[in-house]
Amino acid sequence: MNSDSEKTMFTGYLTFRNIDFTFTFDGDVLRLIPPKDKEKEILESWTLPSLHGLFNASGPTKKINELQMKKALLVGRRSESESVIFFLPQRNTNMTPSNYDFLVKIDAWFECNDEKQRINRMTFSAPEVDRIYPFNLAWDEKFQTREIPPKKLLESPKRRFYINQSENRPLNVEKKRGKKHWVDAYFFVEPVSDSQSNVFRSFLAFEFKPTVNRPFLFTLWRVAKRFLQFLCYRRNVFLPEAKLFGPDLKDNAILYVLGESGPQDDEALEKNRCVKQAHIAGSEEKILSAIASYLLVFWHFPESGVEGGYIDPGRFILITAAFEWEYKRWKKIKRPKTALRENIKEISKLYDNVVGAFIKMLFRCNGQTFDIDDVANRFAAQRNRYAHGNLDELFDGMTLFGVTYMEYLIYAMQLRRFGVDDLNIQRAVNELFGLGMNPDAM
Repeated sequence: MNSDSEKTMFTGYLTFRNIDFTFTFDGDVLRLIPPKDKEKEILESWTLPSLHGLFNASGPTKKINELQMKKALLVGRRSESESVIFFLPQRNTNMTPSNYDFLVKIDAWFECNDEKQRINRMTFSAPEVDRIYPFNLAWDEKFQTREIPPKKLLESPKRRFYINQSENRPLNVEKKRGKKHWVDAYFFVEPVSDSQSNVFRSFLAFEFKPTVNRPFLFTLWRVAKRFLQFLCYRRNVFLPEAKLFGPDLKDNAILYVLGESGPQDDEALEKNRCVKQAHIAGSEEKILSAIASYLLVFWHFPESGVEGGYIDPGRFILITAAFEWEYKRWKKIKRPKTALRENIKEISKLYDNVVGAFIKMLFRCNGQTFDIDDVANRFAAQRNRYAHGNLDELFDGMTLFGVTYMEYLIYAMQLRRFGVDDLNIQRAVNELFGLGMNPDAM
């Protein structure tokens, strides 16, 4: 959230359910204030039927969800500037009555001068983007003069993926919902001026056909965030804002996303724990399409780089589920016909030339010899113990090594599915997990 929105209370007016409301917005919660002469009528019609439905012997009434926010967009005008402000509410959550007012939870918002202004480009910046597409590829030092270098010193090739643009439905390419549109994705580097020097920053950009569909912008933001999370193998990647550009905009607008704050993962950033764009070059559109279609699993990712070094029963189960999901996709089956340990052995054989050297080094450093039969059996046995509710049983050291191996395997399976070659998979896994090996010499 920008500092201005944290300090300022926005006020204005908007129409919702054919009622003209006054609103206040503190950068977090949108408060809808009904007209004085209608406040009692609105409160009763939106809340009392819900209570009545709870005790109706024939079942809930149709009005039981009157407090539920079903709209994907609320459009208002600010009193302070008369600019148009777009609110993207959290859909299917309940508004909270507060006296006669209603509090609405907001996912994101932005403002511009005209309700019909079209958007055709979004850019995202974060410390993680600087590591994924290092700006030192363009220049090795900061400019110490006030002269600004040419824009976009370096730009990756544009990769086109397709996405469903639908105002009222979630993104889901697989189910053919909404109207499918193209989006060009690429990274670029450009100088950013401060008071003393010009420094280089890296950006992720999405370009698309000019649109007035505001919820679509938040959908693209979500794809960008998950893309960066995938390349960093952790959840604590934050994108609090995105710059918006369009043919009708004199100045760029900013999409502010609520709840996008947290401590920066300094250790992961300092150690460059991420997959460089160079290692996935040519496969970006496949990764982005999988994310947009909900065909890429993230549930086993650790919250942070530090937490990635710890395994508890919950994360063990999620890692197992991620492996089984990827295995079924590879086999194109709904249910494996063989036991988990056999599936692990099968995949291990296929990926031994990719990630085998990494796990063998880990075992060797701990005075052990890697044996896939033993690793698979221990892993499957631990899964079975948890499946039967024995969550209090501790891991033994060899099983922990097996969990680490599974993380390597899952990530390698995902990258190969997207067409990344084996050498770049090795480079990616080596950098992502900080293994300190030289894949080019392996």
